[in-house]
Amino acid sequence: MLFFCGAFTLALNTAGPIAQGRTGTACVDAVLPVLLMAWSEVGPWMIRELNAGTAQDSSQPGMEEEQARMATSEKAAAPAPMLPARLVRAAGALDAAHRQAHDGRPISRDSLKKELGISTDRAGSLMRVIGAATGPPGAAGSGTKPEWVAAGPLPAAA
Repeated sequence: MLFFCGAFTLALNTAGPIAQGRTGTACVDAVLPVLLMAWSEVGPWMIRELNAGTAQDSSQPGMEEEQARMATSEKAAAPAPMLPARLVRAAGALDAAHRQAHDGRPISRDSLKKELGISTDRAGSLMRVIGAATGPPGAAGSGTKPEWVAAGPLPAAA
């Protein structure tokens, strides 16, 4: 059926230009029907093979767990963005003040964003750095001062 449609389209597309003596136009107009005729055999076979390969891969036991593990390890392997030390110290100082004022609860990403005037992504990166250094609220060692708080007040901006 596809082959017949391709041949019919080829005849319709090339009849006019050939009758007018424009062989270049006839050649260009013949490309699509020729592809249609060629793919009438190859196309369905290729689609069948691709679907068979996909169904076979997903039916293997433990494949979902492997894909989830790979996605997690790719996330963990992503490099952390470079954060200026001054910004890390400022975020650490704000977090320490917030923990003192709010029974040891860490500062939120939105509060950091508002206080420092930075983007949400950068505030999230700072939260990860602060969380890694201070630990979760109420954890052992969360009362110790991280290096950015112990470093003292920030110098005035120039």
